[in-house]
Amino acid sequence: MSSSSPNDDEDCIVAVKFLGPQLSLCRPAQRDCKWSNIRITDPSFFSSHVMYSKRDGMFSMPASRGHYIGSWDLGRHIKEPKIQMLRLPDEDPIPEMTEKKWQRLESCCTKQHYLVESLHTDETFMVKWYTESHPITNNLWDHFLVLKIDKEGNAVYTKDIGHLCILLSKSEAICIPSKSNSKVKNSVYMLKEHEFAIVMISTNQKFGRTPFACSLPYYIPKRLLI
Repeated sequence: MSSSSPNDDEDCIVAVKFLGPQLSLCRPAQRDCKWSNIRITDPSFFSSHVMYSKRDGMFSMPASRGHYIGSWDLGRHIKEPKIQMLRLPDEDPIPEMTEKKWQRLESCCTKQHYLVESLHTDETFMVKWYTESHPITNNLWDHFLVLKIDKEGNAVYTKDIGHLCILLSKSEAICIPSKSNSKVKNSVYMLKEHEFAIVMISTNQKFGRTPFACSLPYYIPKRLLI
């Protein structure tokens, strides 16, 4: 997975994160472009997805359980990450969710965490993507929970992100306004190797589902399309 700072000059930095303990950063516009390989010692970040935080000017990743965030750059935090602890909701974060369903999410599903910033509203979200496979039908069941995180690290579950949609794939998570199509506001676009779908955050209803074989399941931000 890769991420890039949005600058178009020599300050542009590209980050590449693979499964495991290494995060690689470089400035591709410089003549002596070299990769700086950062050895991550905390195993909670080994399978994390990286994003660029414009607010902090750093590359950030959520820990595997989503309890804290680690951030790196090519300056003072190249070896020791900046850690932000999150103040998560209590054990019953979503009143309308039954205990049985909550246990199913936490114990029976694979879970991925994505950090994403909205440059249009100056908000930061963490998306929890739960997936459960059904061997008999060979289908996958997906469920999304979204937390809104403030600058102090307070995280609250929300079912309404306004006129925004979040794009999830194997690349950096993207948050864009959906004013042009109000029908898909407050939604998650999910792109996988064998499926594309839109999921409404308020109801977790999936529609527009299209099975297909995609060898490149990546959303590319417009700032990288030069």
